[in-house]
Amino acid sequence: MLNGSRLRKRKLLAAAILSVTAGCAVNPPPEGGRLYVTGCGDDIGMQQGVRQLEWDAAGNLRPGWFVKCAEVNYLVHSADGQLAYATANDGDLVTFRCEPAGWRVLERQPTGGKVSCHLALSPEGRYLYTANYGDGSVSEFELRQGRPAFRRLFRTEDIHPAARDGAHAHFVGFTPDGKFLAVVDLGIDAVLLYPYTPERGIGPEASAVKFAPGAGPRHLVWSADGKYAYVANELNSTVSVLRYECGRFELLNSVATVPADFQGDNYPAAIRLSPDGRWLLVSNRGMDTLAVLALDGIGGMKELRCCPIAVADWPSKVKNAWPRDFDFTPDGEKIIVANERTGQIGCFAFNPATGEVKVLSAISLPGAMSVLF
Repeated sequence: MLNGSRLRKRKLLAAAILSVTAGCAVNPPPEGGRLYVTGCGDDIGMQQGVRQLEWDAAGNLRPGWFVKCAEVNYLVHSADGQLAYATANDGDLVTFRCEPAGWRVLERQPTGGKVSCHLALSPEGRYLYTANYGDGSVSEFELRQGRPAFRRLFRTEDIHPAARDGAHAHFVGFTPDGKFLAVVDLGIDAVLLYPYTPERGIGPEASAVKFAPGAGPRHLVWSADGKYAYVANELNSTVSVLRYECGRFELLNSVATVPADFQGDNYPAAIRLSPDGRWLLVSNRGMDTLAVLALDGIGGMKELRCCPIAVADWPSKVKNAWPRDFDFTPDGEKIIVANERTGQIGCFAFNPATGEVKVLSAISLPGAMSVLF
């Protein structure tokens, strides 16, 4: 859990990063900020690319510039904020230049894998890794003056065999100590830890922690102290807690993200920790809610409530809002949710004392996939 001093420092750092990656506007909205949203899909008229948005203190959202770029789905900033990188459904990696009037595409290159869906930078910013869902692979790029140069491709099935229809790497991210790359693979029901050094990148051998058959682990997030990782399981609507120690994971427990009496299909997607470390939130695609779980700081979880995220009417042909991604604003007071199927971005107030989520506003943004601050 973050104390008051550390939380204030985190807010100041986040504000500084926002000032570097501001986009086109000279000044941020009063007591608000900016974010970036990807949109891609197959619907007619859907804008595929990156849209800048601004929010204000009241939670109002306002669209800014747009850069067209086909099939992009997830974003990260470079360490200095001058570049941004995106994975794409066609298996590409896209590099953007963050210019005052908006972002500009610098290059687009194949990752060597299929259906690239997530990416992460190494702690010192020397390497970039992508998770490639289509073939369960992980791509390694070396960054040369910020420009990615492909190095190697790793396949998760070389570490652990797939249980169903093949491996599906869905997430990559570094352990808090920077010594391992964590790869979450939905197809093999496992999270892998590849050893990492800045001199050599990741090694070919990895340890694995196995989940219940059919769990379908998708994304993970770390506790503030780095001792625990929480994993959203897409296929059985649960979230699992892992203890991390000495380069190994231990599966401790799993709890449901939907009530026991919920009827219907549901597929958890994004998972985030509140800035104070007290609350764990998971988006439910199908139930169309944010599951809010209270954390006890020692790996325990308790489901508190499921908060609806349907913020406005949508066409009757659309069955679900489908909250694919969400994140906290840097001040920790609001949550921005990307509803993929209804094409909405919603802004919600978050109460850190109670974990309550309350809708503030929404705007239309077709095919919204992910959010980045």
